[in-house]
Amino acid sequence: MENIAVGTYFPDAISFKHALRSIAIKENFRVRIKASDKTRVIATCAYQGCKWRIRASLCEDDQSFEVRRLEGDHTCPGTNRAGNRLATSTWVANEIQDIVKRNPDIHPKEINNNLEKEYGLSLPYMKLWRSREHARENIFGCIDDNYKWVSTLQAELISRNPGSHITYTYDVRDNSFQRFYVSFKVCSDGFKYGCRPLISLDACHLKSKHLGMLLSVISLDGNNGLFPIGFVVVENESKQTWLWFLHNFGETIGTEVEPLAFISDMEKGLGEAIREVYPGAEHRICIRHLWKNIKKKFHCKDGHKLQGLVWEVANGYTCTEYNTKLFELSVLNQTIHAYLISLPYKWSRS
Repeated sequence: MENIAVGTYFPDAISFKHALRSIAIKENFRVRIKASDKTRVIATCAYQGCKWRIRASLCEDDQSFEVRRLEGDHTCPGTNRAGNRLATSTWVANEIQDIVKRNPDIHPKEINNNLEKEYGLSLPYMKLWRSREHARENIFGCIDDNYKWVSTLQAELISRNPGSHITYTYDVRDNSFQRFYVSFKVCSDGFKYGCRPLISLDACHLKSKHLGMLLSVISLDGNNGLFPIGFVVVENESKQTWLWFLHNFGETIGTEVEPLAFISDMEKGLGEAIREVYPGAEHRICIRHLWKNIKKKFHCKDGHKLQGLVWEVANGYTCTEYNTKLFELSVLNQTIHAYLISLPYKWSRS
C-alpha cells in the first residue's frame, strides 16, 4: 500500500476510496466522505476540529481519478483499532485476496495475524470468517452461480477427453442441480487393461454450502497402487443414488465384466444396487469398517481379544482355519457369531 499524495492516480473512484480507507486504518484515523459523484470525491477526517482534507477529481479519460488537493495535518486522537468501523468485511476481503488465492482454506486466526502486522488491527473471528468467504467469492465466483456452468463444464470435459463418460441430472421442476458423474476414458481404459478385477466403493460427506455426498470407485493397479476410475456428486446416499452411480459406471466399463468383485463398507442401499446392476459380481465387506460397525452395534466387552479373533476369522486362508476360528468366536461371543454368519456379504478370505 502506497501513501496518497497530490498527483497520485487511481483507476477509478472505487480504487481511490479503498486506498483512502486503507491509509486511514493504517494511520489510525477515521475518514468521512463529504461528497462523491461522477466527477469528484471529497473526504475529511471524521474527528471534529481536525483540518485534514483530500479531494480527487475525474481525469480527461472519464474513468481514472487524480488527487488534486491534500490539505491540513491530523490533530485527532486516533481511533480504537479493535473496533475500527472502517475495517469492514468488504475492505478486509479486498486486502486479503492475495493470501486467500494462495491458500483458500487459510484460518481466520492467520488472517488476523497478517492484518495485525500490516495495520495493527485485531478483528472479531466472525468478521474475519465472513471476509474470507467474501474473498473466495471475489476470486472463484459465487458457489450458487457456479452451478449455472455445469452443462458447459460437461461439454468442455468431453471435448478435451474424447470417449469419456460424463453426465449430470437436474430437477426439471426448478432446474436445480442434482448429480454429476465423471469417468475419464484414460481411467476406464487403465482399469480394463492394467488393474485387478477388484473395485472399492466408498462415500464421504461434502462440506460446501449445499452439502451432498461424493461417491467414488477405485481399483488396484499391478503395483497395488490406488487407481481411481470415476466419481459422482449426489444429493444424498441412498439406493437410488447408488443405482444411478452404478448404472453410469456400467456404461463406462460394461456390466458383463467377469470375474469382478466389489468391496465396500455397509453403505445405505449399496448391496441391493450392486445385485441389481452387477448380479454376477462378488460383493465383499471391508473388515475394518465391519469391526467398527460391530463395536457400535454391540458395545463389545473385552474388545481387544474379540477384535483379534474377528480378524483371525476374516484372514483365514483355508476352510479349516476359518471354521476353527469361527467356533472360537462362537464360544467367546455367540451374539456376534450369529451376526457375522447372517450377513449377506462375504467378509472373509476363505
